[in-house]
Amino acid sequence: MIFNLQESSDQDFIDKFSRDYERLMFFTVKKYTSNLSDQEDIVQDALLKLMNKVSVIRPLPCYILAGYVVSTIRNTAINYLKRQGREQGRCGSLEDKPFVGGESPSLDELLILAEQREGLLERWKDLPEKDRVLLEGKYILDYTDEELAARLNCKACNIRMRLSRARRRAMKLLIEWEEGAEL
Repeated sequence: MIFNLQESSDQDFIDKFSRDYERLMFFTVKKYTSNLSDQEDIVQDALLKLMNKVSVIRPLPCYILAGYVVSTIRNTAINYLKRQGREQGRCGSLEDKPFVGGESPSLDELLILAEQREGLLERWKDLPEKDRVLLEGKYILDYTDEELAARLNCKACNIRMRLSRARRRAMKLLIEWEEGAEL
C-alpha cells in the first residue's frame, strides 16, 4: 500500500482524525464482532484505507465524514469477517464454528441441532435423487455451479434456483418429520 502522507499536515490530519473518530469506529465495529482483537484489526485496516483517501476525506464536512467512516468500518468488517470465515472453513469442521457473535451454543441449542440432524438423515432418502446430488455437491463436496450443472445436465445459471427449491423441499421434509415426532 502506498500512503500519501508525505506532508506533515496530512500526518497531523490523520492523527487528529483517528482521535476524533476512534469511539465511532469502535462503536460501529462492535455491531459486527465481539472479539476485541478482531475489532482492533478491522479498525486498523479501515484506518489504512482512510489514510490512502486523505485528499478525499479532508474537505468533507464532519457530518458527511462521520457517515464515510461508518461505511468504511462496516465494509471493512464485512470483508474481514468473510475472509476470516473462508480461512476457518478451510481448516475446521461445522462443529468447530461458533454461533453468531462468537458465542458458543448452549446445551439446548446443541440438542436441537442434533435432533434436526438426525431428522434430516432419517428423511434424506425421501428427497429426490437430483436434490440429494445438488445439496451434497454444493454443501458437502463444495462443487462450483458449473460442476453441479455438468452433473445434472443443466445450465450453470439454473443452479441457484434449483438449490433454492432443493433446500425448500429438504426443509419441508424436516418440518414434516418434526411434526410427526411431536405426535
